[in-house]
Order: sequence, then C-alpha cells, then structure tokens
Amino acid sequence: MRRLLFTTAILLGVFSLSGQKALDDLLVKYANDADMTKRLKTFKASGAEKYFDVGNFQPEDFIETAKTYLGTPYKFGGTSKAGIDCSGLIVKTMNDLGLYAPHNANELAKYGKIILDKDELQPGDLIFFSRTYNTSRLVSHAGFVIEGDQMLHASSKGVNITSIHNPYYYDKYYLFGTRIFDDMGDKVIVAKTEPVVTKTKKGNPMSVGYESTIVAGIYDVKFKGKYTDSFEKYKKGELTTSHASYPMAEPLQYE
Repeated sequence: MRRLLFTTAILLGVFSLSGQKALDDLLVKYANDADMTKRLKTFKASGAEKYFDVGNFQPEDFIETAKTYLGTPYKFGGTSKAGIDCSGLIVKTMNDLGLYAPHNANELAKYGKIILDKDELQPGDLIFFSRTYNTSRLVSHAGFVIEGDQMLHASSKGVNITSIHNPYYYDKYYLFGTRIFDDMGDKVIVAKTEPVVTKTKKGNPMSVGYESTIVAGIYDVKFKGKYTDSFEKYKKGELTTSHASYPMAEPLQYE
C-alpha cells in the first residue's frame, strides 16, 4: 500500500509553494552564475517538495538499513552490494523497506521539505550537491544525513561516512537538504473538484454542516488519526478518498 500511495503522488504531481520559495532564494544566491541559474530554473519548473510516503518507518530505520551497505564499492548505475552509486544507495535502502524511489539524484531532490541551511539538517534528511561531475542536471550527488552531523553516501571510495561539514563537499558543492520525515502542512492531492455538501454522520461532530469541494485526494501524514472529508480516520501509509460520495478508483500500480 505504501508503494501505491507514493506512485499516485508522482502521477498527480503535487508540490509545495514553500519549495518554490526556497528555489527562488537559491536563484538570488546564484544570480551571477548563469550555469546554476539555468539548472535551477529547469529544476524549479518540474516542481519541488513533492510528498514522499515513508509509511510507518522512522529515520533510524532508513539509517540502519543504509549502513548495511557500508564498504560496498562504487559503481555508476549500480544498485546492489556488488556495486552502487549515490542515488542507488538511497533507492536500494528504500526498496529494502518496501518503498519505491526514482534512481536519479535529481529526481530524488524533488521530494521532501527543502532545507537550505546545512546546520538545520538532522538524521534521516537527504543531502544534495551540485556539479560534482560533468552533467547538465542541477543535482549530481546525494546521501543520507545520519547522527553526529555526518552523511552516509556512495562516493568514488565506495559507501562511506563523512562529515556534512567536509569542506570538499560543503564549500564547493552543497546545494540543499530535504526532509522526507516531515508533516509538510495540509497537503492534499486533488484530482477533480465539484461543489458537494456532505451528509451528517452520527457520532462525528466534524460532519455537521460541513461543505467540501474536494472530490478525490490523498491526505498528508498530518491527518493521522483524524477524520478525512469522507469521515474515515486517516491511517498513515494508506490510500483514502477525500469525499464520501466519490470512492477511490482502482489504485495505480507501479511497474
């Protein structure tokens, strides 16, 4: 079910306005750098801070799983202990937990709340860098932030741990971090809207006189344990409709 939720989110393309603001701040920072300006504008146009469903997992689950790959040699495009690259490490870690993520650092950077200040990063965040090698994409390298202001990543030396304050990475290439373990606000993915007045449901005071224009959507983790517009309690990691009169269509499958 977690995989289905994430896949639907990709297809419906929800993104956050705060993510656009963060990218605007970076555009100001790199105003005199034509190359970075072009990369940032291309990245921004495709949306930022998209929802990533972490299911019932906690940051330590991701970190412990990623650490099982320590010492794995580097291999461009690799996704196994025989050889792995930076985005492959993140993808394989999530796959091991039953989650799906795109095997592309630039695409991974589009999910989660953007953290521009390196000092605000915390364990479980993803960290991204730009122009670490010759590519036209904005993001060229990625890793997991772990305890002690360190990051776990796959570099040319293989999967290893280094400080996020490492001058080679931060001074030259640091771009931003993203927080996938975050509420990210009252985010709803809307497929269609139509004015509908809902019926009162006995025992649910929230339903009295409640009017909604949402026909179908997916709720953010902030709604965990609360009633949705369809008067069902939201369960983290599960699909739910946003209106009682419109049942969820057949879930989309990831191939």
